[in-house]
Amino acid sequence: MRELPGPFAELASALSVILIPKIFADVTSLRDYIRSEEFAAVRLEHGDLGAVDAIFEEATRLCWGNRGEALYAAAMATMDHRRVGVRLPALGPLLWFPLTSEFEDEYNERVARLPAALYPDSPPGPGGDRDKLQHFFGSAFLAFVSGSVETADEAGRFVEWGEGAFIVEGLSDDRDLRADRHGQDFGMRLLSDPRALPSESLRFALARLPWTMPVHDGPPGVTNPEGEQP
Repeated sequence: MRELPGPFAELASALSVILIPKIFADVTSLRDYIRSEEFAAVRLEHGDLGAVDAIFEEATRLCWGNRGEALYAAAMATMDHRRVGVRLPALGPLLWFPLTSEFEDEYNERVARLPAALYPDSPPGPGGDRDKLQHFFGSAFLAFVSGSVETADEAGRFVEWGEGAFIVEGLSDDRDLRADRHGQDFGMRLLSDPRALPSESLRFALARLPWTMPVHDGPPGVTNPEGEQP
């Protein structure tokens, strides 16, 4: 993370407590942790699933034990896109929105350190399934705060439909939906067991949940031409 010179660093640190909402500061701190040598050592010793647990445990510590906020912070800190573009029919790419305030080198370093080997079928290479972390934690957050798998599932399917329809270079992906389902499993586990860890859902949900989830052409909740719900 880049630091301000001299006395400005102390001033910025003092003012940040007042001017920056705590959850945003927690997300920033969690991103710093993912870039740290401490996290790299955890990932090397315990593997990528252990590193996912470490991200959530650090988020929980930063959020003073509030697991709902910790899930939100983990989702924001594991995003692997720096910005998102919206395209409209006939107009093409129109609007671009930033997803992080990180400098480019900070963003690149954080994304490169994200756990990638989440599943037995994760693609080889450094990219792997690191883009599934934002789906996992985001869906876990929705399930946790709503107390409903159905609500989180509808939201996940809507996001996938919208990504394929309106996001620049976006594609509907059944593997994203699988990560959503496993995140929902984790969110619901946390409601009954505050000591639950992400790796439990990533490792064991495969035995109970489908490997792949169907991707639909239309938005969730809309009846298809055959009269069946997607």
